[in-house]
Amino acid sequence: GTVAGVGCALKGSFSMKYTQYAGYFWILVSLISTGCLHTNHPPKMDSLEDSRLAVTVPEPEKLREVNSIAVALPRVNEGAKSPVISPSDAQNTIVGTMREMLSIKISEYPHSSVEDPRNRLSTTSDCILSTDLIRIEKSSSQLGGDPAIVSFRMTATMVKTNQLVWSGQFYYRQPTMSENVLSLGTSGGSGAGKSLMRFKGAQEVFLEGVRLAIADFSARREKQFFK
Repeated sequence: GTVAGVGCALKGSFSMKYTQYAGYFWILVSLISTGCLHTNHPPKMDSLEDSRLAVTVPEPEKLREVNSIAVALPRVNEGAKSPVISPSDAQNTIVGTMREMLSIKISEYPHSSVEDPRNRLSTTSDCILSTDLIRIEKSSSQLGGDPAIVSFRMTATMVKTNQLVWSGQFYYRQPTMSENVLSLGTSGGSGAGKSLMRFKGAQEVFLEGVRLAIADFSARREKQFFK
């Protein structure tokens, strides 16, 4: 009887511990599946896939009023190094990209500043897209020296009120040749698409950045029509 009692006690203890551990296991599975145990790592700046586009949309509903956009001549920031893309070339790139990606009227705006109300009101468009070329540089050699950097800021303002409806700031630092070589075969540089993308020049990176920014603007505008 004593042996049987001890056996029952051990069996009960084992059953209780099994239930307890099983409970811990399912709690752990639940945490993993809901992403509670995921670590948030800041994105690296060494590939276009990890480029930064910081977006501000003060009043998203105002995007519904944008049915035509005038693209202003981009400005080169004071103190910035001479960009490898001229303001006129940058404007052509932006206009061409917007006409390709947006189904609204796009026109060129001859002025680089929209602060002057007389200039701003001279267009018949609903909105003016202004671009500041912050840094668009290329290094003399990717084997040494500073890598190429592409950074620009776009702002979309309503013509009649000068109200900001969308802004996006893009930043990308091109990796050096040594960084490219070291990343080949790693998770960050695997795949032909990623490897080739990392060797693009500043002009091509600028185009990719413009496409990324316009895609965001388009998606946020279209979202307002499906609410």
